[in-house]
Amino acid sequence: MRPVRKLLLRELLTLLGLLILVSVALVWFGMQGTLERQIDARTQESVLRLERDLHGYLQEAEHLGQIAAHWVEEGRISPDQPRTAYGLLNPLLKESPSSADVVLMGTDGSGSAIYKREGTLSAYGFQATEDTMHRTLYVEAGKPLETPRVKDIPVRFRERPWFLAAQASPLPQWVSAYPFLSAPKHGLSYVVPVQDDCGQFKSVICVDVLLDTLSQRVWDTRPTPRSRILVCDAKTQVLVAPRGTEQTGQFLRPLGESNFPLFHELVQTWKSTGHTSTLIRFTHGHQSYAGRVLPLRGSRGADWLVCLAAPERDFQGGLPRLAAMLLGAGLIFLALVAWRLQRLSTRITAPLARLANAAEALGKGATPVPPPSDIQEIFTLGQAFQRAGQALEKDAELQLKFQHSQRLETVGTLAGGIAHDVNNQLAAIVGQLNLGREYLPKEHPAARRMEKAEDAAQRCAQMIKSLLGFTHQARPELEDLDLNDLVRRTGNLVERLLGGRVRLELDLAPELGSVRGDHVSLEQVLMNLAVNARDAMPQGGRLVVSTRPAANGEICLAVKDTGTGIPEEILPKIFDPFFTTKEVGKGTGLGLAMVFGIVQAHGGRIEVESRMGKGTEFRILLASQAPCQGPAQPDPTQDLDEVPFKGRRILVVDDEAPLRELLAEAFLGHQAQVDTAQNGAEGWALWQGSHYDLVISDQRMPELTGLELLARIRAAGSHVPVILASGHGLEGLEPELARDPRLRLLSKPFSFKCLFSLAGELLQEQ
Repeated sequence: MRPVRKLLLRELLTLLGLLILVSVALVWFGMQGTLERQIDARTQESVLRLERDLHGYLQEAEHLGQIAAHWVEEGRISPDQPRTAYGLLNPLLKESPSSADVVLMGTDGSGSAIYKREGTLSAYGFQATEDTMHRTLYVEAGKPLETPRVKDIPVRFRERPWFLAAQASPLPQWVSAYPFLSAPKHGLSYVVPVQDDCGQFKSVICVDVLLDTLSQRVWDTRPTPRSRILVCDAKTQVLVAPRGTEQTGQFLRPLGESNFPLFHELVQTWKSTGHTSTLIRFTHGHQSYAGRVLPLRGSRGADWLVCLAAPERDFQGGLPRLAAMLLGAGLIFLALVAWRLQRLSTRITAPLARLANAAEALGKGATPVPPPSDIQEIFTLGQAFQRAGQALEKDAELQLKFQHSQRLETVGTLAGGIAHDVNNQLAAIVGQLNLGREYLPKEHPAARRMEKAEDAAQRCAQMIKSLLGFTHQARPELEDLDLNDLVRRTGNLVERLLGGRVRLELDLAPELGSVRGDHVSLEQVLMNLAVNARDAMPQGGRLVVSTRPAANGEICLAVKDTGTGIPEEILPKIFDPFFTTKEVGKGTGLGLAMVFGIVQAHGGRIEVESRMGKGTEFRILLASQAPCQGPAQPDPTQDLDEVPFKGRRILVVDDEAPLRELLAEAFLGHQAQVDTAQNGAEGWALWQGSHYDLVISDQRMPELTGLELLARIRAAGSHVPVILASGHGLEGLEPELARDPRLRLLSKPFSFKCLFSLAGELLQEQ
C-alpha cells in the first residue's frame, strides 16, 4: 500500500501534465481556426468596402453628370454659355472629390468646360472647327478674368473617345480609360448624351475622373500596411496600380505575368475557381498570401475587377511567438504546481488522520473537536462533524420546545371557545346588575356596590379580549386614552413587580395629546417591558418610563433601564416567538412577541436601542389621532324612559338560556312584545311566521350563526333592524357590515343602557 501523499502527488502530476498538453493543443488549434476566420472575414470586409467605395467614387461623377444633363434639357445651362455653366456647376464640382472636370459640348462645336486642379476651378468656353478648337479662358483659379484669353488647340473633338461613345449610345455610360490631352494624366470619363425634342443627339455632358486621384483614394482602404490592391478593367488594363509602383508608367498596362506577377497569379487562380468570391490562398515569392477578387458591377461601362492580396503574416502578428510563450509558461506552471503539490500533500495527510478520529467520535455520540487546518474542505468537514454532534444534543431541547408550542396552540384554540362562554356569562351578570340597579334608588348603598361589580365585570371582559388578541382571534377596541394617566395608574402595579432593588421613575411630558388605544393591552405592554427590565438588573438599578411628543404627529412611550443590555448579535431576534435567553423554566419567549403584536395591532411601531453594560431602551410610537372604524356605537347617555318600546315586537335569539331570558325580561319591562329562540334555526322559523320590528341575535350559535340568520333575512327582502351581539368572531368584518344601515354590532358583555339606546336608535329610524 502507498501513502496518500505519494499517491496523490503522482496522480495529480499525471493529470496536470495531460491537462497542460491538451490545453496547449486546443489553444494552438483554436488560434489557427480563429486566424483562418479572421483572415477570411477581414479580406472579405476589405474587398467589399473597396468595392463599395469605388461605387461611391463613380457615383459622385455620375450624379454630377446627370444633374448637368438635366439642367441642359431644362434650358438652365447651355454649352455656349460658359459663365452660366460655371455659376451653376461650380458648387457641384467642389462637392465631388473624385471628379476632375466637367465638359458640355454641342454637336455644332460650341462648348463649355470647368476644370479642377489643385483645389481651384477654371472655366473655359470652346468653339471648334474640323481641325482646331478655339479655347477662351473666362475664370482662372476661381477668379473671373476681366479680359478673357483665347488660345487655339489642335484637336478634333469629334474623334475623342467620350464624344464617340455619346454618339454611339443614347444611354449614360463610362468610357474606358484613356490618356488625357493634358498628358501624362490618365483617366476615364462618364458621358451623358442629351437629345432634342425629336430624339436627335444634340450635345453631351462629360465628367472626367483622374486615375491617380482614384488610386490615392483606393490605397487608403488597405486592411494591412503590406497588403496590395489592384483594379483593372474588362480588358485587364490596370486602372489602379499597387502603391509603391511608378504611377504613370503602370496605368493602362495589361495585367501580365511580367508586369504584375502577383496579381496575375491571383486572377488566374480566381478564374480557375469559376469566378467565385471565396478566399484564395496562394504562395508567391516564398511568401504566403490571402487574396480575393471581386467584380465591380452596377455602373454601365465600368466592368472592373477589384483585386486584394495581403501577406498572411500581417494577420498572424505575434502568433508563433505567442505559441512559444504559452508552451514555456505551461512548463513553468507545471514545475510550480509540482512543488506546491509536494507541500500540499504533506499538509493534507495529518488533518485527514485527525478528521478520521473526529468521525469515529461522532459515531459514538460525542461532540468531536474539529481538527485545526487551513484547508477549507477539511475545516468545513470538521465543523460539520461538530455541528452534527451539537445537533444531537439540541434534539431533546427542540422536542421540548415543540411540545411547548403545541400546548400553546391548544391554549389559543381553547381560548376562543372559553371566551365565548365567559362573555355570555359576563353579559348575563352585567344585565342582572343593570336590572337590579333600576329597582333601586340612586342613593341606595347597594346601588354603588352593584356599579362596582359591573365595572369589575367589564374589566374582566377587557382581559378576555386581550387574551383573544394574543391568539389573533380579536382586535383591540381603540378609544381615546390619556397616555400619562395610563402610565400613572400602571406605575402602581409596576412598582410591586420591581421589588426594592429597582427604582421606578416617571418622566411624563405635560399637555400630551391623546392616543387611540386599548388601555388593558397597553398596560400589558408596560408590565411585560417592566418584567424584562427587572430581570436585566439583578443587582438593582433604575427604570425610567417617559412620554414625549415625536415627529409626524406621533407620541413616544419609552421604557429605559440601566441593566446588562442586549448583545448585538441577538438584537434582531428578540421579538421572535419562543426566543429567550433565560434558563429553561424561567421564560417562555412570548413576552416581547406579545408586546410587538399589541403595538402592531394599535398601528404603531417599536424601536430598540441597547448597549452592553449600559442598558436598553424600548420606544413605542403611537399615532396621536386615528380614525375609529366599524359600525356606529350606541349612545349610553340616552334616557331609557324615552325609548319607544311599547307595543314593539322583538325577536331575541341566543343559545344561552340565562342571557336570553334576561333580555326578554328587560324588554318586557318596557312593555314590548318579545319572542325568544334558542338557536338561529329556531329564530329563522319564528321570523318567517311573524312580523318583528327588531331582531337581537347572538353570533356564535349551533345550527345557524347570527350572520347566517342576517343573510337569510336580507335575502328575503326584509330591512328589519338587527343587532348582532358577540364577544368575538366578527373581527375584520366591521367595514363590510357597516354598509348595512339597519345593522348594529354590540360587544359582550354590554349594559342595558347601551342596548336600549342602540335599539331605540334603530326603531326611531323606521
